[in-house]
Amino acid sequence: MKIANGTLKLRPTWTVPIVNVTPAEVQFLVAEHQRNAKGLAVEIDEASVSEVERGERDEISRLLGKYNRTRLLAMYPKASFRLPPDFKTALDVGMDVELPPSQFSNSDEEPKPPRKGDE
Repeated sequence: MKIANGTLKLRPTWTVPIVNVTPAEVQFLVAEHQRNAKGLAVEIDEASVSEVERGERDEISRLLGKYNRTRLLAMYPKASFRLPPDFKTALDVGMDVELPPSQFSNSDEEPKPPRKGDE
């Protein structure tokens, strides 16, 4: 399975690095964050692409353990978990999917910094 590093755009002016993401993870992140990113939410560093030994079942389990199960299953219905074969497909499909608004994608406001003591 392919993995790569890149950048996740949470807002037009706010990006964070992403490390060792798979095409399936990129597809979900693009669908989840494109609304707030105002466009493509993930950029992949093509020079960082490599291969790891990981089967589809292991990848599905990893994603279900890392992300909100309900939202992930909206992207990949249980009966048809079809993982994208590469990052280009993941980016294209992710842009075509619009997940319902969530706490991460339902507002045009900038996120508020943590309150003192919540850090």
